Amino acid sequence: MSDLSATRKAHNEAVARAANEEIKGTRDSLPHVSGPTPFICECEDPACGTVVRLSPEEYERVRSNPRWFLIAPGHESSQGVGVSEHDGYSIAEKRGLAGEVAEREDPREPGTLRSERKRRIGENEVLFRRLNERLEQLNETFGSITGAAAYVCECGDPSCIDQITLTLAEYERIRSDPTLFAIVPGHELPEVEEVVERKPAHHVVRKRPGGPAELAVALDPRATRR
Repeated sequence: MSDLSATRKAHNEAVARAANEEIKGTRDSLPHVSGPTPFICECEDPACGTVVRLSPEEYERVRSNPRWFLIAPGHESSQGVGVSEHDGYSIAEKRGLAGEVAEREDPREPGTLRSERKRRIGENEVLFRRLNERLEQLNETFGSITGAAAYVCECGDPSCIDQITLTLAEYERIRSDPTLFAIVPGHELPEVEEVVERKPAHHVVRKRPGGPAELAVALDPRATRR
């Protein structure tokens, strides 16, 4: 399957998902309507008109991940893998190029659910970065003895208390770009960042263009020093 074919199929799925978002909007405007709502199968076949019925809670679960799609039974996608099976429908997750198209054409981006989550993740990361700036003042003294120092993981998980070890030179190199963050390997959040450097003890991630990167730049504690 060529990249062009994959892109077309992914776009077909995105169009179906956009239609379902309009259906949901109409359903939300009719508060007296009850029971499951009819949605369109979001498979890659542009001629598919199969209807599946979901409760509002079920539909929101599908839409909680921009790479998840609502699929009718027997309509498996060639560009995704099954996430879960339910009564009357299944959820498929897009991978590779199809996943990238799904995120790019997500009708909720920058919708309230995803943008709010991204904002919170970004604020958590900025908080950890400010803490590391304070630690660096101590590390400049003690790190000169050992050549390395301890920093806190700058991931977006507010409950994370893990630490990473960096040399002062490594920390300064990462901090030279406000969109770069140092994290524990495996703590990356693909929806807001991509790994640009992998080392045994730490990874470096870059915030994706848009809200996450803009927040990192706007709240960079070194902005006034540049």
